[in-house]
Amino acid sequence: MISADAFEEYAPLNEALPPDFPHGFFFNLVAVRARALLKNRLDQDVRNALDSLICMLEDGAKLEFEESVKAVDNDDYVSTQANALRLYMDDFDISDQKLFANATWPEYFAVLSLAHIGMASQLQNKIDKIADEDTMDVVDDYLISTGGQNTIDYLLEAFEAATAGQFLYDSENKVRKSRSQGGKIKAKKYEPLKIFVITRWRECYQDHSNRHAASRIWDETPEDLKRLIRTDEPVKRLEIWIGQEKRRKK
Repeated sequence: MISADAFEEYAPLNEALPPDFPHGFFFNLVAVRARALLKNRLDQDVRNALDSLICMLEDGAKLEFEESVKAVDNDDYVSTQANALRLYMDDFDISDQKLFANATWPEYFAVLSLAHIGMASQLQNKIDKIADEDTMDVVDDYLISTGGQNTIDYLLEAFEAATAGQFLYDSENKVRKSRSQGGKIKAKKYEPLKIFVITRWRECYQDHSNRHAASRIWDETPEDLKRLIRTDEPVKRLEIWIGQEKRRKK
């Protein structure tokens, strides 16, 4: 689990764990992936996002979070905060946050990933400090004996959060590209009709109003070209094209 002080001893956007840090290479690799989702953010943005993330995990949805963990907890699956967050992220509105403006879910998962790395760094610092002392109590001994497994747990959490963030980012990007490509396909589909309309307007109707020219040209349009456009107001579409051509010529 992450805590509000996850970045107290770890700079989320630029710190690399030292070479001798347990599994440090893999932690740093995950950090690179997470930071790629936060490339337009400042250090303070990430710290503000952590505060919001903590609230989401601890507020009135806490019971729902616990139920989400139970829902995915079985013999074949290791439950993580990232997986539980995915299950109930739709219950939170992140669109209007002053301290983390224009927040996205990929960014939040990236912050979650870096927070787990920060927790691992904090844990190792405690273990190193204890190792330098002459005496250890029961709590210290337990911390050292479980430190290795806890570090691996943090690595697993960090990796899954970064992976979830990348998946969401790629999915959103794919949707945006699909919409853009759809617009290009439509434009290409209409191209023969548009060429016919503009050609006829240039030849015969430049002195007419846009509406009158569009109406006359539509009446002259061959049926195979008319079938290219699917709208209840085809003349209106032609009128728009003619208006665009007029403005372009000015």
